[in-house]
Amino acid sequence: SGSYKNREGSWSEDLSQADVYAQINKDAGTQQDGDSVVKYAGTSVDYRLSSLSAQITNAPFAPDGTDTSQLTCNADVDVEVPLLLHWSGIPPMHTHITVKSGYTPKF
Repeated sequence: SGSYKNREGSWSEDLSQADVYAQINKDAGTQQDGDSVVKYAGTSVDYRLSSLSAQITNAPFAPDGTDTSQLTCNADVDVEVPLLLHWSGIPPMHTHITVKSGYTPKF
């Protein structure tokens, strides 16, 4: 349920912000654009995500049934959505989103 890497015979967590951005790009069809990721609708910007902050807590590597920890992620991101209207002078919508998710294995 998490990401681990064997380093010199010992398993340790291996998560990075680049991994999170790569997964967002894969799942949402976005593209990296400087410090943000952008989703295009043709040549127009559909939305822009920036200022991603994620706190990821890995589940235990080999749970023994007594540790009830789960993979969790608390994330904050800024979203900008341009208004696709046929007149100018209207600024894009900006909002801040906070997300909390978790995964607990059933088996």
